[in-house]
Amino acid sequence: MLVVGVAAVVLAVGVAWYLGPIAPIATGYAAQIGCGVHHVAERPLEQVVPELPDNPLVPLLRIEAPDDATVTTTLLGAYRSTAVVTADGGCRLVDPDDGPDLATSDPAPVEALADDLRVPADPAAAAADAGFDPEALRAALDGAFT
Repeated sequence: MLVVGVAAVVLAVGVAWYLGPIAPIATGYAAQIGCGVHHVAERPLEQVVPELPDNPLVPLLRIEAPDDATVTTTLLGAYRSTAVVTADGGCRLVDPDDGPDLATSDPAPVEALADDLRVPADPAAAAADAGFDPEALRAALDGAFT
């Protein structure tokens, strides 16, 4: 009996050690896909699993939509990940302990790009003005691939 108990503990520790780095990825991916399928595409929660990639962990995932703005996924009852619908109609992963206003707490806006980093209205003319030689690029690529 003692041997069986020790073997069970060793097995449990081994499984936890193995799943440690990959489980949050699996649950996060499933929560994000689940949110998009269920809340954004407005499909039944049962249609989430067929959208997930072939993976031996998928049958061990539990995917739930506890309200009308979140999807929570766990693996074997642990490694919880939550995705919420955002104000722009997409989904994002959040820390489920952030509080009740998950759907309205969008991340800080990205700063606008500097004007010199924007794509010009006429990229070909801008490249020519900058001294870009498309024939030299083509010759370099041809040389590299031959």
